[in-house]
Amino acid sequence: MRGRGRWNLEAMEPRIVPASAIPTVGLVVPPQALIGSTVQFTASFQNSSATQTGYGPIIDLELPTVGTGTNNGLSFTGATYLGSPVKATVETFDATGHATNPMAFDSSGNPVVITGIPGDQLVILTLPSGSVTPGQPTTDVTTNASVSNQATLGTPH
Repeated sequence: MRGRGRWNLEAMEPRIVPASAIPTVGLVVPPQALIGSTVQFTASFQNSSATQTGYGPIIDLELPTVGTGTNNGLSFTGATYLGSPVKATVETFDATGHATNPMAFDSSGNPVVITGIPGDQLVILTLPSGSVTPGQPTTDVTTNASVSNQATLGTPH
């Protein structure tokens, strides 16, 4: 959830929830990049569950494409794992800040709608393995994005 807001939560009756995989992603991003250049960062995926295997692993990234002005941020250019291309689906958050993730589905079988900043990119990286077991080493995906040549010097995006 971005910006100020309040969660609208209510208590539910107790339920037994089956154990499930716990996907976690860490990012290693350089502290700065040159305007008009390509920036490279690592997205590390891991199953943090002690016992459950996860299936169909994906990484969702939101890139600030718009920044503080039109085309004033980052644009996804590609990703690799161990030197091989990673399948990527790029969606743009619409005027209401919604983008559909065609790789994730809710309990009714509908694609998940993700909320972000209008104009930014939602990048869905499909990892090359069909499953990730507990204790398996991280899957480190090298990701590239171009920094707009219209970016404002000294303004973080």
